[in-house]
Amino acid sequence: GPPPETNSPEDFRRAAEAAVLEQAATGKGVILGRGSVAALREHPHVLRVRLTGPSQRRLAVAMELSGLGEQEASAAMRRLDRYHADYLREFYDVNIDDPTLYHLALDATALDVGPCVELILTAARAIR
Repeated sequence: GPPPETNSPEDFRRAAEAAVLEQAATGKGVILGRGSVAALREHPHVLRVRLTGPSQRRLAVAMELSGLGEQEASAAMRRLDRYHADYLREFYDVNIDDPTLYHLALDATALDVGPCVELILTAARAIR
């Protein structure tokens, strides 16, 4: 959620971006969401990854991981997908599906977690 000192969506975006930039400056860690793919697009040593997959397989994985039923998981997935796309469009004027935002896009529903992590680590070590 928004930090307590935020009063508007723009305040939230500024606070989130400041946190993303601060973490990125350490050169360590993984940053999920908060527009980080757009906020860090000019940072040459940051690997930007999109985890994706066909919606039906994403739904199956979401149900398995969350324990939610199909309707609840589907509604949550649609809501989150829309929120992420809207956030990037509203605050960064980018399309979440723009391939130039990412160095790597993985169908995370086609691979087990281990191979996904290994691919990302290999790419992170190779980024220049």
